Amino acid sequence: MHMIDTGHRSVGAALLTLLAQGKVGAAEELLIDQIRADPNNVVAITNLGYVLSGQSKLDEAILLYQRAIGLDPRYAVAHNNLALAYLESGRRDKAEAAFLAAVEADAGYAVAKTNLAQLYHQEENWPEAEKWYLQYLKLQPADPHAQYNLGVTYLKRGMLDHAALRFGTVLRLEPAHADAKINLGAIVLRRGNPAEAARLFQQAVAHDPSNLLARYHLALAHVATRDLNAAAAELEHIVSRDPSAVPALNNLALVYRELGNADRAISLLEPLLEKHHSNATLHFNLCTLYRSAGDLPAARRHLGEVLEIEPQGTPRYAAAVTLREEIGE
Repeated sequence: MHMIDTGHRSVGAALLTLLAQGKVGAAEELLIDQIRADPNNVVAITNLGYVLSGQSKLDEAILLYQRAIGLDPRYAVAHNNLALAYLESGRRDKAEAAFLAAVEADAGYAVAKTNLAQLYHQEENWPEAEKWYLQYLKLQPADPHAQYNLGVTYLKRGMLDHAALRFGTVLRLEPAHADAKINLGAIVLRRGNPAEAARLFQQAVAHDPSNLLARYHLALAHVATRDLNAAAAELEHIVSRDPSAVPALNNLALVYRELGNADRAISLLEPLLEKHHSNATLHFNLCTLYRSAGDLPAARRHLGEVLEIEPQGTPRYAAAVTLREEIGE
C-alpha cells in the first residue's frame, strides 16, 4: 500500500480532505506551496510523489521519492512508496530492495513488512512470505488479513497445524470471515472430522448464501458423513448457478451413482466432454457409470480415453488398467 504522511496535523487534514473530495490539482498545489516554502520538507515531497503515483505518473513520483530519501535516508515512508512505484512500473528487484531499505530505515515500520510479505506471497515464495508476515504480526497482531494470509502460506507448505491455528485466530478477530471458515473446515475434514467441518461450512453459507465455494465444501462434508441427499442438494444448487462447474458436476454425478441413479449421473457428465474432452477424470467417471448401468461398450470407450490421456504411473492410470482387466478392451 502507498502511504501518505499527514505530517503537521492541520496541513495533513487539509491534504486528506482535498484528496477525499477528488481535488487532486488543489492537493498538488498545496504540496508544491509547502515545498517552495521549505525545499527540504521530505514529508511534502513524499506526499507529492504519492499524489502523482495515484495519477500513474510513476517516473515523476520516483524522482520525488528519491529526492526525499536523499534528504533523509531514514525516512521509511519514502522508501516504501518508492518500492511500490517500482513495482507498479515493472521493476520488481528495485522494489524489493526499496522495501528492505524501508525496514532497515525503521524496523518498526509495519507497512513495509506487510508489503514484502505480499510481494513474496504473490510470487509463491512461501518461506519468505512467512518470515515477513510473522515480522509484521509482531507489530500488528490484530490484523485479520495478515493472519489469514499467513494461514494460507502455511497451508501451501502443508503445515496444517500452523494453518489451522492462524485461521482460528482470524475467526476470533473477525468471526464472519468466510474464507477462514472454509479453509479451517477443509483442514478439519482432512483430519477426519466431517461433522465439525460441515458446521464451519454451514456457518460460511449462512453468512453468504451465494458463496459457491462454501457450498461445494459443505457438499464434500455431507458426502463424508454419508448424507448423500444433502450433498446432492448443495451440488445441484452450485450447478444451477454455474453450469460449467466441472468439479461440482463430477462430484454430483458420483453422488447420484451412490444413490443408484446412474442415468442422471451420465446425463450430467456427457455434455461436458465437448469442452473438456481431454479431462481424464470425466472419462474415468463416465467409464465407471456406464459400467454400473451395464453399457460395457460405452464404458470401454471412455476407459480407452483415460489410458490415452492419463500419464502412466499415476493412481488413476493404475485404476484404469485394473478396470481394463475387469471389463476387457
